[in-house]
Amino acid sequence: KNLVEAFGAGEGVLQGNHKIAAYYKSPENEIFIGGEDGFNYFFPDKVSPQQYPLKVFNTSIQIADSLIMISGKVDLSLPGEYSTVAPNYLTVDLNMAGFIQYRYKLIGFDTGYVYAGRQRQARYTNLPAGNYSFVAEASLSGNTWYASNQPLEFTIAQVFWKQWWFILLIAVLAISAVYS
Repeated sequence: KNLVEAFGAGEGVLQGNHKIAAYYKSPENEIFIGGEDGFNYFFPDKVSPQQYPLKVFNTSIQIADSLIMISGKVDLSLPGEYSTVAPNYLTVDLNMAGFIQYRYKLIGFDTGYVYAGRQRQARYTNLPAGNYSFVAEASLSGNTWYASNQPLEFTIAQVFWKQWWFILLIAVLAISAVYS
């Protein structure tokens, strides 16, 4: 299996300039790699990446000019004029923060996941009226994804000029104006 795993300071690997010719493989298959600050040594068959679930949090949502902070389960009802939303999300991992990748999906609008890289905000404009559920996921490897336990749920109401009763009222007024 041809697999390349990258390890950094979070796994205890010395950082700095590693010299191209400063490596050695012992008869016992132990590898030594020299750098400016010392050397790393390990047995490749005993190296296993640390796997642990990432916790993803929906932290806030920006609606128009207001930022609403979120903690726990949230179910928002928005008037139809507020059809632009920007949910914010994050994962707390102090060792591997630079390697965390994100993707998200707005159920009720997106047909698949949007891969956001290291970006921690999604933005949706001109959403039609309806029920939505925003789910953010995080990954270290790009293979295993961990979703937020609390999806952000919100409803955007229909604007009054698209309601059936308003359309009927305009039609009646138009017909009345034509026949009077």
